[in-house]
Amino acid sequence: MEFEVLGPVAIRTGTGRSTMGGQLRSTLLGVLLARANRPVPVSALADAMWNDAVDDRTPQKLHLHVHKLRRFLDDPDRVSSSAGGYQLRVLPGELDAERFESLADEAAARVAADPPE
Repeated sequence: MEFEVLGPVAIRTGTGRSTMGGQLRSTLLGVLLARANRPVPVSALADAMWNDAVDDRTPQKLHLHVHKLRRFLDDPDRVSSSAGGYQLRVLPGELDAERFESLADEAAARVAADPPE
C-alpha cells in the first residue's frame, strides 16, 4: 500500500490507485498522513474537516468517516483510536512525500560528495 499526498490525496494498492471520493474523507486522510504514526486529537480532525461548523454530533460524524476510511484500507487496523485521538499507521516507504524527501536528501548528499563542475 502506498499513500499519495503530493497532488490529490490517494491510496495505491495492488489493484490500482483510488482517491477517497469526497472532500471530508480526503481531508481526514490528509491530516492523518501529515501526522502519520502519531495520534491526532479529535478536535484537530474536526477543525480540519468542518472548520467552525462543529456541533454536538461532530464526534459521531467523525467516527463514521473513520469507519469508512478503515473499510477503504487494506488493513482496517491501520487506523487506531485512543484517548489521544485517531492514528494512522504508515510503514516506512509508503508515503510519497517521505520517499521524495529521502531521494532529495540522497541527491544532496551525492552532490556534496562529488560536486558537479
